[in-house]
Amino acid sequence: MSSNTQQAIGALLALPMSKVKLGLERIEKALQLLGHPERSYPCIHVGGSNGKGSVCAMLASCLSAGGLRAGLYTSPHLSHLNERFQINQKPLADELLAEGILELQKLLKRKLELTFFEFGTALAFWLFAKQKVDIAIIEVGLGGRLDATNVLLPCLSAITSIALEHTQWLGNSVDAIALEKAHIFKPGIPALVSAQALEAAPVLLQHAQSIGAPLWAEGGDFSMQAQNSGGWCWKGFGRQVDNIQLALRGPHQLGNAALALACLELSPFRLEAAALRRGLQETHWPGRLEYFEGTPPVLLDGAHNPAGIEALTLALEQLWPTAELHLVFSVLEDKALEPMAALLFPRCTRIYLAPLNHVRARPPQAYLPLAQRFCQNSFACHSTEEALQKAFESSTENALVVVAGSLYLVGKAREQLLGMRPCCAGEPNKNKP
Repeated sequence: MSSNTQQAIGALLALPMSKVKLGLERIEKALQLLGHPERSYPCIHVGGSNGKGSVCAMLASCLSAGGLRAGLYTSPHLSHLNERFQINQKPLADELLAEGILELQKLLKRKLELTFFEFGTALAFWLFAKQKVDIAIIEVGLGGRLDATNVLLPCLSAITSIALEHTQWLGNSVDAIALEKAHIFKPGIPALVSAQALEAAPVLLQHAQSIGAPLWAEGGDFSMQAQNSGGWCWKGFGRQVDNIQLALRGPHQLGNAALALACLELSPFRLEAAALRRGLQETHWPGRLEYFEGTPPVLLDGAHNPAGIEALTLALEQLWPTAELHLVFSVLEDKALEPMAALLFPRCTRIYLAPLNHVRARPPQAYLPLAQRFCQNSFACHSTEEALQKAFESSTENALVVVAGSLYLVGKAREQLLGMRPCCAGEPNKNKP
């Protein structure tokens, strides 16, 4: 990487990632100065609390399998900034990303004090226009109503399962959070939703009706069903797709796949069943039930709220029911730690708490007593490297090392694992659970 490239990418990374300034005024002004690049291609806008990244990855994979040039903008990244900006499931090259950053800085003439996420969102829209994508998949960053991505007029909007999260910004109840997220719906634009908690479902429906957005819901309008052959069958909108196999692990991915296929049915591009099957079978989404072979094997999962931890524990019960779990865990201060701990910690043989290099990090020593209440063999570590090493050293023949609690932790652990086990880089093992 050249020094100019490093300098440009460093300039974006220098913006405070943890700074949240909700509101659309700054991003709208920036896009106006850029000539509204987001209007030059159709977009699918995806929000929700859990699973939205998986749905985005499935959508991009299927569209690419169908021969389309698909842009994908997601957050956060695990290891490299480029992961946020993808074309046909490949992160944008360093040089192209750096050129985009420098060009945007010139076009915006430093008139706007954009946050890291706002600048990144404007950059994604601009890059996708320059790269002449056929369609872009855009993941909501935080909430919906005031999220920088909500300047879009998409071809359709989708919302995955909703749970309590980011309560300091979105509200203290599921129904309040659902309303914030429902604001990505647009009048007359198709809205699709996953199966929802009882508190969230009526809020989404009522908001869609109030603005005149036609709404389709999992379970009533589309669904994924088991087949005797061992695969899955998607049904919806008068169509059926048989013999589906999912690359992404865990029972929760069935609902995500059902939503992704429903979005594709209502998108401007009608894909053949073969492209849908191939796309779902080849979807790759690092850090989400990502399995690394070895002795011991390692499972990385970005679950960072109670609903995500519940999905993780269900997957562990289904796929690794007899494994001895050695957990490497970390969590940010603003996350609901106690319900997460109550769900996961009692299942573990040993727990190693790791620190995070983040302004909202929760020191391991601060919640070590809580961990020891659920699992006596819990320990506070000084680094992710130490926590992983201790988990490896204590593991027995039947052990599975699980890394969870924060995507920041997963990204750090993944970097270390890829250095140790390069043969596993980015490839889910088809012969393992």
